[in-house]
Amino acid sequence: MRRTAGTAAALAALTLLGSSVLTGCGTEKSESSRRGAAAITGVKWTPERVTHGGRTYSALPGSRLTFRGDRAEGSLCNDFSSDISIDGTKLTVGKTVATKRGCRAEGGKGDHPFEEQFLAVFTGELDIVLTPDGKSLSLNGKGDDSLALSAPQPTPEATASPPADPDAPTGN
Repeated sequence: MRRTAGTAAALAALTLLGSSVLTGCGTEKSESSRRGAAAITGVKWTPERVTHGGRTYSALPGSRLTFRGDRAEGSLCNDFSSDISIDGTKLTVGKTVATKRGCRAEGGKGDHPFEEQFLAVFTGELDIVLTPDGKSLSLNGKGDDSLALSAPQPTPEATASPPADPDAPTGN
């Protein structure tokens, strides 16, 4: 009987230990999750490509996207602005407004499909996946829909020094 009670106690201890170890697994936040909005805001991202409906489209030269607080602003062919919210590794894109100038495809035949496909994916809830070095960002939507962005460059307001205080004493 004593042996059974000891075995039961050992099993109970292992069960508790195992459940605490398992509880810890998967509950830690990834580095990109811990950095959250701070990791992607105030940075001028360069869209590289969009995958939508099983097809991949290359970005238009000069495309850009910047997240600022509760807004995303960018330029593909047209300029656009979207309401956004960021919660950990989730980006929710709300209403988007855009200019409507024509975006000619290479060779001048028809409209370039990148902008239409980009805006089709840049809506609703997207998963934020940031590389550890912070130089590549993927926004993943439903199915295989995704946006690939890279080469972040700090925006002037993100890197600007505060204005000098004219009343502050100088070192002279």
